[in-house]
Amino acid sequence: LALGSMAFLSRLPLGKHVIQLMGHMAIDPRLALERNGIQFPARVGLGCAMDPSLTATPAFAEFGFGFIEIGPISCNATSAPGPIQLNDESIRLETPRAVLTPQAARERMQRNAPFRLPMFARIESASRNEALTKEEVSEIVEAVGEFVDGCIVPLDGVEAVAEVLECDDSTNHGPTILVSICADDWRDESRKQSCVTAVQSGRVSGVVVNAVIDESGSQMLGKPGFDDAVK
Repeated sequence: LALGSMAFLSRLPLGKHVIQLMGHMAIDPRLALERNGIQFPARVGLGCAMDPSLTATPAFAEFGFGFIEIGPISCNATSAPGPIQLNDESIRLETPRAVLTPQAARERMQRNAPFRLPMFARIESASRNEALTKEEVSEIVEAVGEFVDGCIVPLDGVEAVAEVLECDDSTNHGPTILVSICADDWRDESRKQSCVTAVQSGRVSGVVVNAVIDESGSQMLGKPGFDDAVK
């Protein structure tokens, strides 16, 4: 209901200005930075878990974020969103997680475009136990490539995405790739170094640290989900 209300407000002629005024969310220009030709108003972005169905994407663009992540997008998307639990320090997203098909993501992006902020598509393998394939990446990029500035992928999917994006001209800024890693893995020095090496090699432009997904598939957002991983 809340997401639907924000989406409705953002579509009104002056709706986005109302959101800006009520939230006092203007971004200090000193927070802006540029990476790979993309201008980010701030370093903190909105993860896809808050609005996996892209219901209120235009509204969230007025909340002071530097970029917005959409998805996850998978060629075998069947899950519907599970319940959300709130407490003082965190948001817990219960299993199953919502996952978009490439076509569903395209339809929602077409409905909401153009976007004021950089947009990144989180791409996942059809199987959680296997790496992304070039065929999966090609299908997803063909569907949403014209609407996004780059992709967020797990470390084992970087090569497949890089190969596809090098041959694709549907993005305005070229092959921008961010590698994703969960907070638990980021605490592991060898995994962290693998991400750093990928950035230094030029294959990826940055790292996104995700909240931990527990054995049940639930994800904890907020301080408990990261603990000291990003200190």
